[in-house]
Amino acid sequence: MPPAIWKDSRECAEIKDSAYFARACAQIVQLRRELASSEDYERLSVRAAEKRKALAEAPIIATADPLPAAFNATLGRYLPIDGIDGVALLLTAVLELVSCFGLAAVTVLHHARDQHRSSGKPEGGDQLRAMR
Repeated sequence: MPPAIWKDSRECAEIKDSAYFARACAQIVQLRRELASSEDYERLSVRAAEKRKALAEAPIIATADPLPAAFNATLGRYLPIDGIDGVALLLTAVLELVSCFGLAAVTVLHHARDQHRSSGKPEGGDQLRAMR
């Protein structure tokens, strides 16, 4: 509580001999509390309005997608494609490459593993066990 409220309550404690003054003083203390609350409310309302204004003026950057900007900064300098279209083109190209060569790559890796096993050489985990 603000010091003004405590000051008044101390004064009320000093005049506690009179019941009339004690009741009047209690009402004054209550009014002082309400005044302090309203002053805090006004101060905080002004501060909230300032914060709302600053927030409204701040640019919204989080909604901007960084991929088109990255495309424009790299391949976009050499290709006549906009950032969003360029990202879509890159994703399509990667998907097509994986579709065309993905199964063949998995097959080659599988055959390489089988050849490695048939050669009798220990695999990575077996090498660690042999070292122990």
